[in-house]
Amino acid sequence: MTMSTSHLSAGNGLQTPFGESLVVGATEPAQSAVLAGTSPFVGEYYSDGRTDEDNPRAAEMVELLDELHDPEFDEALYELVDDVRQAYEQQFDVGLQDRSAHEAAAERFVASYLSGLQEEAERGLDAMAHAAEGLDPAGVTQRELDGLLGEVATGAAALSPVFEDFLGGFFNKVKKVVSKGVKLIGKFHPIAIILRKLKKLVRPLLNRVLRMALDKLPPALRPAASQLATRLLGLKAEAAEAMAPNTQLTTVDPGQVQQELDLGLASLLLAADATQGDVALAEVMSEMRSADGQGAAELPDARERFINEITELGDGEDPSPVIQNFLPAILPALRLGIQLAGRPKVVNFLAGYLAKMIQRFVGPALRRPLSQAIVDAGLRLMTLEVTEATQTRAAGAAVAGTVEDTVRQVAELDEAVLDSQPLLEAALAEAFDGAAAANFPTQLLLPELRETDVNGAWVLLPLRGRPRYKRFSQIFDARITPRTARHVKTFGGVSLDVVLRDRYGVTGPVTARARLYEAIPGSSLARVAAYEQELPEANTAAWSEMQPLTPEAAGLLFGEPGLGREIPTEFMATPRTVAAGQRFYQLAIPGTGAAPTRSTVRGRQLRRSTRLSVSFRFKADEIRVRLYLSEADAQAIAAKVARGSSEAAALARMLFVRVQAGVQEAMSGRFPRRIRFVHESVPQDYQQGTTASRLPEPLRRWLCRTLLRWLHATLTAGFLEQHGRRLADAAANAADGVTILITFAHPPGMKLIDQALRGRLPSLAELVLGTGAAPTATTVITPGHRR
Repeated sequence: MTMSTSHLSAGNGLQTPFGESLVVGATEPAQSAVLAGTSPFVGEYYSDGRTDEDNPRAAEMVELLDELHDPEFDEALYELVDDVRQAYEQQFDVGLQDRSAHEAAAERFVASYLSGLQEEAERGLDAMAHAAEGLDPAGVTQRELDGLLGEVATGAAALSPVFEDFLGGFFNKVKKVVSKGVKLIGKFHPIAIILRKLKKLVRPLLNRVLRMALDKLPPALRPAASQLATRLLGLKAEAAEAMAPNTQLTTVDPGQVQQELDLGLASLLLAADATQGDVALAEVMSEMRSADGQGAAELPDARERFINEITELGDGEDPSPVIQNFLPAILPALRLGIQLAGRPKVVNFLAGYLAKMIQRFVGPALRRPLSQAIVDAGLRLMTLEVTEATQTRAAGAAVAGTVEDTVRQVAELDEAVLDSQPLLEAALAEAFDGAAAANFPTQLLLPELRETDVNGAWVLLPLRGRPRYKRFSQIFDARITPRTARHVKTFGGVSLDVVLRDRYGVTGPVTARARLYEAIPGSSLARVAAYEQELPEANTAAWSEMQPLTPEAAGLLFGEPGLGREIPTEFMATPRTVAAGQRFYQLAIPGTGAAPTRSTVRGRQLRRSTRLSVSFRFKADEIRVRLYLSEADAQAIAAKVARGSSEAAALARMLFVRVQAGVQEAMSGRFPRRIRFVHESVPQDYQQGTTASRLPEPLRRWLCRTLLRWLHATLTAGFLEQHGRRLADAAANAADGVTILITFAHPPGMKLIDQALRGRLPSLAELVLGTGAAPTATTVITPGHRR
C-alpha cells in the first residue's frame, strides 16, 4: 500500500478528506512477529515420507480431480444457489425483518423447496444402480457403460430449467465417476454399489446449497485447496494456507462446493480398499454438512443495526459506542480480520479515529448537508420518492460504508505497519480518505481526493432493508468504437469488441448507456441483477452481462479512470467470483438485445464468446488446446468450408488469428483459467489456473512461441480436407458455437516445465534445446461448448 502523508500535520493532528483538522490520541499498538514469505511454487510433501518427485499418488489424484471438474457445473451451482435464495427472499421479507424471527421456518422452507430436486437426483442414481445390477466391472465395455448411463433421464417430474441444469451436471459427473471407477475400484465394488455410495452425497451437497442460499456460510469458508493439499497430497499445512486467496470474497464461491464434491468422489475412487473408501467418503460428507465460523448474514445484519443507530444519535452525541458495536461484526468477515482482532490496542485506536472522523455527520443538523448532497448527486434515479427518511438512511449508509471500507483496508496492512504508530496513523489517514471517496458525494470531498469530477455518489442499495451492493448514482452515455472496444478486457480476458459482436450482434460504433456497480460483503452479481429489476428505472439485464470496471475500462469507455478498481487477476476469471470493493459496469444498447441461447427462470444465458484455453497434463504427458468458436465465428467458418478448397488458406488464416490471440492472452498470465497445469506441485491449478502468472517471463515466451509453431502446422497441413466436413456439420448443429480440441501427445519440453513447477527453473540454453520436433496432434470437433 502506498501511504500518503499529505493529511498529516504536526503532532497527532490529522486532516479529514472534508478539509477539517482533528487530533487523535496516540495508542501504542500491540507487537507481533512479521510473517515469513513463502515461495509461489510447492516442492515438499510429507505423505509416506516422499517428496513430490516420487509421489505418484499425488499425481494421480490431481489428474483425477481435473477429469472430474466441470466448469459448467460451477455455473449450474451458482444459478441454483441464486434460485433458492430468491425463492427464500420472496417468501420472507428478509430485507426488513429480523432474521432470527424466521430462521427455523426459512430452513424448513428451503429444505422443502429443494426436496423435489433431492428426490429426483436420488431416483436417477437408483435407476442407474438398478440397471447396473449384475454387470461385471471386469467385462463391461465403455460402449455398454455409456449406453446404460445415457438412458437415465430425469423422469416425469416437472422441474425448472435451473433444477434440470443442476441434475444434468450432477449426472454427467456421476457418469465420469462410474467410468473411472470401473477401472479403479471395480476389483472390490460392483458398479451398482458404487452408484449407491454416490447417492449418499446428494443430501450433503444440497445442504451446502441451502446454507449458501441462507448466507449461513462465511465467505472465508475453509478452502478445498487446503483440505486437498494436507489430507490427500500430504502438502505441509503452511504451504497449503499460502495457496488461499489474499482478497476478501463477497460470498462463498460455488466452485468450492464442486471441489468438496470432487474431493469425496476422488477419495472413493483412489481408496486402497472398501473400508478406506467408506471412511474417506464419510469424512467429506461431514465436511460438507459443517458450517465454519461466522455466517455471511451476520455482517449485513450488523450493518443494518449500525445505520439505524448512527442515524438515531442526536447532535453532538459520541458515535464511539456505535462503532465499537460494529467492528466485532466486520472483523470476522475479513480474511485477515481475526489477525487484527487479536490486537485490541490497534482496534481501539481505529475505533477512536473513526469516531472523530465521522463526528461531523452525527445528529440531524450535522447530517443534513450530507443527505442533501446525496440527493443532488442523483438519488432520485434510485427511488420513486425521496422522503426525509430516505435521505436520512442514505446518509447513514454512506457513513457505514466508509467505516466498513476503512476497516477492510486496515485489516490488509502489513504487521510492520500495525506495529508502528506513525505508520499506522499515515495508513489510517489514507484508508479513510479512500473510503470516504468511495462512499461520499463528490461535492463534499477535497478536489485531490475525488475519484471523478462528475457529481455522483456510490449509494448502498437497496434503500429499504439490508444493503447488498453499491451503485453509482449517475448513468453514463458512452460512444464505443471497435478500436476502443478491442483494448477493453472483460471477464476471462475476452475483449469487449468480441463480446459486442457475439452477444449483441454489434460490429461498428455504438452508443450505450452504462450503470456502474460495486460489490460489498454479501454481494453476488446475480443478487445485484435481481435487486436492480425492482428499481424505478428497472434494469432487466442478466447478471452475466456485467463486466469488470478496471481503471483501464473506466478510462477508455467513460473517460473516468478513477471510477475503476484494480483487482487481483483471479477475480478477472469469472463473474461468479467477486471481491469486496470490486466494481462492474453493465451496458444497455438501444435497439439491441443480448442474444439468448435458452430461457431460465429469471432471465437468460447469453451466447458465449470465442475463447481459447490450454491445459498441460503431466501424468498423461500431453497438452490440450481447446478453442471454442462463438456462433458468429462458427457460421463464418462454415461459410468458408462450403466454398471449398479455394477458401483453404482463408480458413486456416481465420482460425490461426483466433488461436494466436488466444495463446498470447493465455501465456501472458494475466487471465486466470486460460492456462492450467495439472501437476501435483500446484494441486489447485487444474481449477484456478493462476500458476502461469508466476512463471518467469522467458519461460512463458518460449511456451508461447513453441505452442504457436505447433498449432500453425496443425491448422495449415490439410486442415480443411481432413476436418472441413466435421466443422460444417458442427456449425449446423443447434448447439451454440463449436469446440475444437487439439491434443499434442508426448510433446518435447514437458520435463522442463515439470522442473520449473517444482522450483528448478530451466536455463535459456535448455529452453532452446527443449524445442524439439512438432509432436503428433489429434483433433476432435464437437458442436457447442465442451470442456
